[in-house]
Amino acid sequence: MSLMMFFIASCEKTPTEVIEQPLIQFVVTSISAPGTYILSGTDSSFVTSVTIENPENISGVWFNISTADGISRIVSGVKMLDNGDKTNGDEIAGDGIYSGKTFLGKGVKSGKYQIDFFVSDKINPEPANVHKIGIKYFEVKGGAENYPPEIINVSIPDTVMKEEKFTFSVEVKDSNGLQDIREVYYELFNPNGEQVVNSKGISRFPLFDDGDTNANGDQAAGDGVYTVFLTIPANQPTGLWEFKFTAVDKSDEKSNKVSHSVYVK
Repeated sequence: MSLMMFFIASCEKTPTEVIEQPLIQFVVTSISAPGTYILSGTDSSFVTSVTIENPENISGVWFNISTADGISRIVSGVKMLDNGDKTNGDEIAGDGIYSGKTFLGKGVKSGKYQIDFFVSDKINPEPANVHKIGIKYFEVKGGAENYPPEIINVSIPDTVMKEEKFTFSVEVKDSNGLQDIREVYYELFNPNGEQVVNSKGISRFPLFDDGDTNANGDQAAGDGVYTVFLTIPANQPTGLWEFKFTAVDKSDEKSNKVSHSVYVK
């Protein structure tokens, strides 16, 4: 079944990355992108293309590049053209192959990334005229070295009372920059050594660096200090509770794990 078409038809070259099928008469028959990209000191150009049949109703084609988890955008809105201009990576004008070129700098880390492809049509009003037509994944090699994050400080009371809200925070750093940190979480163990799991089956509880003092107590967004509130219910046991803190970067590298015991009265 084709990626995008007005009527149902078969096409052996159709890629497997099917996203949606809007009611407009064009067909995406193939998507071409490197599976592996090796950063070079002389040329960091990156070219990808899509082949489209019946493109009369298309007003634009473009792609974005993000980390494989889709969280961090690396490149946005790179136009793909069928104009025979090699500066944008296209070889032959009017052959139905839309190509786009961008450049990946030395700051891009080695690891896995995804390309999201989009088409806008001439039929539907905005934003209904924009369609995501495919996804490709590739790996960057020879990029900047990734360093795991590091927990450098934990601020938490030594003693707390049950049913009283208290605040604690973790300060982290990352040699690749604070923007490389994906999450900071804690795991909690009661005095019997049992790990706390909430009603949703979650055992890793997030801390926040968003500056939302009302929601979680964090004082300043983006400063590397992750904070959260907690209240120990009255029906929980008295004694030493153990908190274990971990930071994770966008390459899934974990920090040192830091433990701290809190006496709950």
